[in-house]
Amino acid sequence: MTRKLPLIPTILVALAVAAMVGLGFWQLERRTEKEALRKMQFAHQISSVENPMKLKETRKLIARLNTELTAKQNATK
Repeated sequence: MTRKLPLIPTILVALAVAAMVGLGFWQLERRTEKEALRKMQFAHQISSVENPMKLKETRKLIARLNTELTAKQNATK
């Protein structure tokens, strides 16, 4: 006697796993942006950065990434 997998729950679990993997890669991208910001802030504290607007742009980029991450997490719930 063979046992069949329930189709709909299997599909839902596969979609959830795919979403979680996507969010994991998203977190890795966000981590690199945060590290770059920390390095620029450290360099700015030691000596003036060539382009101080770069700090502002990087902060805005991280805020956008956080907003999109939150939206994706809320969509998977």
